[in-house]
Amino acid sequence: GSSLRELVLKKKKLQTKLIFQIAVDIAEGMKFINDHGVAYRDLNTQRILLDKQCNACLGDLGIVTACKSVNEAMEYETDGYRWLAPEIIAGDPEKTRESWMSNAYSFGMVLWEMVTGEEAYGSCSPVQAAVGIAACGLRPDIPKECPQVLKYLMIKCWNTCPSTRLNFSQIHCILLRAISR
Repeated sequence: GSSLRELVLKKKKLQTKLIFQIAVDIAEGMKFINDHGVAYRDLNTQRILLDKQCNACLGDLGIVTACKSVNEAMEYETDGYRWLAPEIIAGDPEKTRESWMSNAYSFGMVLWEMVTGEEAYGSCSPVQAAVGIAACGLRPDIPKECPQVLKYLMIKCWNTCPSTRLNFSQIHCILLRAISR
């Protein structure tokens, strides 16, 4: 197996069917984790592991923690701004906590990378990207040829107001409906 990041770098743009398959697997894993009161930290294409059939699972579970409630989150440290929600970037590193809402934002970024085969904000320095995301509402451009369902999910996941983002039960349902058509 390998990581989703390695697959995206190797293949560039993934087939739509494969994007949906991987997205369903990720959403299912995130839904399971959230349903059991656990916050996943730093959701990104490097932490999504694939087997030979491209079935995806969440890797690096050494950085999850039990929560008292689903909305409680955990202390956050990261080296990659590309997948981070604006509220995580803008927050005090000593107090900033992950939640399903920030994970939903990161999921939108993972979808975007699978659709485009690109690294978000690749032409910006990490500081430029961070300021743009947190202070200016910077989001990557969604390609015109992106399937409508994936575009809808990205837009909803990237909502500036965390509480209005889709949760993983909703994301999972939307993806399952889309692939059953």
